[in-house]
Amino acid sequence: MSETLAPEPEQNAETPPAKSVAAAGPVKLGSKIDILPGKPMPELDHGDIKAYQANGRDEAAGNLVAYVCEKHMVPRINVAPVFQNMINSALFQLLRSGPVYWPPAKQERYIIVYRHNAGERVMAPGTKMALGIRQDMVMDNFIKPMIHVLQD
Repeated sequence: MSETLAPEPEQNAETPPAKSVAAAGPVKLGSKIDILPGKPMPELDHGDIKAYQANGRDEAAGNLVAYVCEKHMVPRINVAPVFQNMINSALFQLLRSGPVYWPPAKQERYIIVYRHNAGERVMAPGTKMALGIRQDMVMDNFIKPMIHVLQD
C-alpha cells in the first residue's frame, strides 16, 4: 500500500515575503505617538522590558522612548498619572501609557512612552569606569565632597 502525498504548493515568485518588523510600520499609541518596532534602543533596555524609538506630534513632539512591557510584567497603571505630573530634569517625563497590539509579539502589550531627555552617553558601553578605583573610595573622596560644594 503506497501512501499518496499531497503535492507541495507551488512557490509563486510574485508572492511577497512576510513583512519584517521594520517594514510593518509604526505602532500607534493614541493619535500623537508612533512607536517604531524596527528601531530598538538596547542601551535603554531594562531586562525583559525593551526600549524602542518613538516619534510624537504636537505637545508630544520630540525625541521619545517607548518601553514595551512583557506579558508577565504587570505595570502599576494606577500610579502612572502621578508620574505623568512630575517634572524633574533628572527623570524622563512620562507622556503616555496604555495597551496596544504589538506586532513583533503578535499580542497586546502595555507600553509606556517617555520624553528622552537624557542626552548622549558619557562613556561608550564596555569602557572601564573610574580607572579601576573602588566605588566606595570614589563615593567617599569625590562624590560626597562634591555634593557639599554644589550645595554651597
